[in-house]
Amino acid sequence: MLVVHGVLRLLAPVLLHLSHCQTFNLLNRNYTMEALPFSDVLHRSVCRPLEKLVNILTEYPSEIDHMFSPSCVPLQRCAGCCGDERLQCVAVETANVTMELLKVVPGQNAYMELSFIEHRRCECRPRRNSLKLNRQKMRSGEKARKRERSRGQSVKRMRPESKGGQFRSTVGAPSPGVNCIT
Repeated sequence: MLVVHGVLRLLAPVLLHLSHCQTFNLLNRNYTMEALPFSDVLHRSVCRPLEKLVNILTEYPSEIDHMFSPSCVPLQRCAGCCGDERLQCVAVETANVTMELLKVVPGQNAYMELSFIEHRRCECRPRRNSLKLNRQKMRSGEKARKRERSRGQSVKRMRPESKGGQFRSTVGAPSPGVNCIT
């Protein structure tokens, strides 16, 4: 009897899972899943304004002591793919929109109007950090060229001295096969 009880305890979850799978398959027999065509996927993924729920406290962090109803608002915000990692989807045209919200304060509730920025038009533009990196690379390249120019006038190259194997400083072209040390 104890063995039968133990076997039933082990098999019960498996049998329940299998019966659930069979029910799921029976319910979905008429359902066929078709892939979205590439043109639809591409059209849906481009950089454009889309409705996004934005938390009020994200836009008004100074109001952290208060509660609002609703706590988030639907706003048009830029979203989508740009096709290049160096680009990002950003707003190029915005507009203010004012919404009436309920400010919940203990003992008194009041309706108030809050303004939010909505994105009206979006474009793919170079990322700011990539612009900064490019500027830094250009500046570091300019600095390196200036250093090379200033060193070029008084570059000291090392050439083995004939006695004692020591190096001595000379100005001019190095001997063949000798590495320059600056």
